[in-house]
Amino acid sequence: MDNGRGRLALLGVSLALLLLIWWPFEFSLGALESLRGRTVGWGLPLSWLSSRDTVLNFVVFIPLGWAGARTSRTLIWVAAYAFGLSLLLEVGEIFQLDRTVSPFDVMSNTAGAITGMFFRPIVRRALGRLADAPLRPGWITVGGVAIAGAAFVWLQAEYAALDTWSRDYPLQIGNEASQERFWCGDVQSMRITAADQVWTKEAFDFIERQAEEEARRIDCIDDVWLQSATPPSELVDAVKRSGRFRIRA
Repeated sequence: MDNGRGRLALLGVSLALLLLIWWPFEFSLGALESLRGRTVGWGLPLSWLSSRDTVLNFVVFIPLGWAGARTSRTLIWVAAYAFGLSLLLEVGEIFQLDRTVSPFDVMSNTAGAITGMFFRPIVRRALGRLADAPLRPGWITVGGVAIAGAAFVWLQAEYAALDTWSRDYPLQIGNEASQERFWCGDVQSMRITAADQVWTKEAFDFIERQAEEEARRIDCIDDVWLQSATPPSELVDAVKRSGRFRIRA
């Protein structure tokens, strides 16, 4: 039965997702200039299924489906709500300079919400049985340690291994979109070596970008940095094969 607490939970989860994904709310119309380089994944390669971002997008929307199930909504309603909310989030990321826009995010978010709706009754039954089992605190402790350990190992592997690099992101030379490690200069030449292959600056169709005006250093005149118009898929594949690369700029 639809109820006020269920609707409140759904609204709370929706607002939490908006805060989580849009934070720190750095919207700018100037971000439209780099939209081409930040739009990825429209070819829908199967590699998207194993990416860390896809898994995280799937997981964070599970609570939305869980909350939707609390309101006794139908599967179609929950899927449509999750799709609409995810689409809203992607539209917002169009105006955020350090974000990429991808249909994978919408697909993963919607799938996560549907999974959350289906798993809610299963988890409730499992917890009900666990409540009647002996050594309940012990089982909870063991389960928590196992989940935390598995998550730690997975994150370490994802961040440490070059073979997990995504083929969907553009190549950035110089400054970062986040402006956290600002530099001052102009890239005159570049040479990247991986798996006995060589890429130079001329091998990429670079877009010149500048830091937002409020983030620029007063003493820096040449604050132009480069971002490839398309993802450097061949370079990423070579790095994955060799497990190493060398860059000279």
